[in-house]
Amino acid sequence: MMAEAIGPLEATAARCVAIRELARSAGSLINEVESEGSVFAVSRRGRIVALLVPLPDRLVLEFENERPGRNWQVSEPIDDADAPEGVELSALQEEFLIDAASTPTGFWHIPESSDVHAAIRAAGRLELAGLFDRPRGTLRLTRAGRALAKRLIRERGG
Repeated sequence: MMAEAIGPLEATAARCVAIRELARSAGSLINEVESEGSVFAVSRRGRIVALLVPLPDRLVLEFENERPGRNWQVSEPIDDADAPEGVELSALQEEFLIDAASTPTGFWHIPESSDVHAAIRAAGRLELAGLFDRPRGTLRLTRAGRALAKRLIRERGG
């Protein structure tokens, strides 16, 4: 059974990889998709046939064989009611949470216009509060961080 095509959408890819390159370096490409949110176009005989993209948090995925394989994990949707209470955040920290929550992977980067030292201190405090963790050396929202960001977005009317 052929998968139903999604369209029309626009995307910006980091680069195009041929099927052979995908076969040789699938692990490193997937790591880049997961850790940095990169998008790769996949080509066969010069024609783009697929995309490697980060999955959104609220993806509903159905399997033709009823259940995913035994090693698969499907995360539950995040409810902003699960956000931690009593966490005091600066305006900068709120912006960091919302910015990271707007990416499919939840990774945070230092905004170009910010004071680097203040940004690092603010992100470190978010990590100490359990709102970010540090897989592979980069900051990524935790489940609690996503829930709090969702609440902030809702409170701002977004």
